[in-house]
Amino acid sequence: MVLIADSGSTKCDWILYENKEKQPLRIRTKGLNPTILSKKALQKIITENSKLAAYKDEVTFVCFFGAGCGTEKNQGKVAHILNTFFANAKSIVREDIMAAVWATTNEPAVVGFFGTG
Repeated sequence: MVLIADSGSTKCDWILYENKEKQPLRIRTKGLNPTILSKKALQKIITENSKLAAYKDEVTFVCFFGAGCGTEKNQGKVAHILNTFFANAKSIVREDIMAAVWATTNEPAVVGFFGTG
């Protein structure tokens, strides 16, 4: 299963995708911004969500796009938490703007991004 997250400071939308025959599962948690939340607070948001916990052993790849994830330090902070919780998964953590870029093109381009931040 693949888990994709789009997180701001207020909320995080997660999509759990198994295959094209099954409808993706949508999950929402509080926002996971590593610039403003401690490692402990980030862990708590993830580990206390019953839907994420129900699938944690089945997830094989996590792609996390989030506010505050533009530095290697914050990417590492979030990746460590994800890799610990989703023990059978590999993860990639990037800033939220990269979700818009990767969803649009794999060629050099200009992509606009509208958000509340």
